[in-house]
Amino acid sequence: MDASSSASLAEIQRLRDSAWKAIGTATVDGSARERSWKAWQAHCRLYQDAPGKVHDPHVLTDRLLTFAVAVREGRYGNGHQVQVQTVAGMLRHVSQKLVLDGHPDPRRASPAQHALDLPIARLLKKYGDEDPPPEPKLAIPISTITAISEKYRWTPHLDAVADLVVIAFFYLLRVGEYTSADRVRHNKRTIPLRECDIRLWSTEGLLIPHTAGITALLQADSATICIAHTKNGTKGAVVHHSRGRGSICPVAALTSKRAQHVGISTSCTSLVDASLGCRTGILDSQ
Repeated sequence: MDASSSASLAEIQRLRDSAWKAIGTATVDGSARERSWKAWQAHCRLYQDAPGKVHDPHVLTDRLLTFAVAVREGRYGNGHQVQVQTVAGMLRHVSQKLVLDGHPDPRRASPAQHALDLPIARLLKKYGDEDPPPEPKLAIPISTITAISEKYRWTPHLDAVADLVVIAFFYLLRVGEYTSADRVRHNKRTIPLRECDIRLWSTEGLLIPHTAGITALLQADSATICIAHTKNGTKGAVVHHSRGRGSICPVAALTSKRAQHVGISTSCTSLVDASLGCRTGILDSQ
């Protein structure tokens, strides 16, 4: 093999490695997928003396069903029964790994089949029927936000916290965050709210620059927050509110006390850092 052929093969391998690296990091559930695959490998070791090829459809269906039961019983978790969403998720992770390795989806008899095979579908349905109904999380009542905004202002620090709570309620509850978690998650793509994500608008609908001065900022009639990376993985979420006349107002919260900080700099730093002078971690909006 000449030098030219060796260089071509090396370049092809580099491109191949780059492609698979991108494929492996395309989603943020890498740790969960890895745990599912390790559990699957441990489960397959139970079949070491079983006849048949590992990728034979009948063998795989049997292994998926027994794997689902083991996951349900907590064998590959904390020993407690898990809900159907966990079982379905681990089955999905295992199937995706097999598909990426060049094998058919073991949950479906045909590549064009949308529904799961009947045994797997019925097993998951049975688990779903047995699970207790989901308990919806109660939304924070507006009375709590009003009380914080009106009464939680004994010191300058608490005054800033009250404004940040109002901002979180109107802008961040569904899409964004203020701060990163205490334990750094390297695969987390959510970017905490920054000063440069804020847009203030005049009554005429004109953009007010951050450097316009406190007087101009205080006269903002509406405000927009553009979330670069949201909690659900999308990009560029936009939340807009106009100035209200009630006791709590998202625009007033952004412009009154925060104007002194937002107007100082247009840098992409955390709004919490700018407002409180430190990263508190207490206002994560999740």
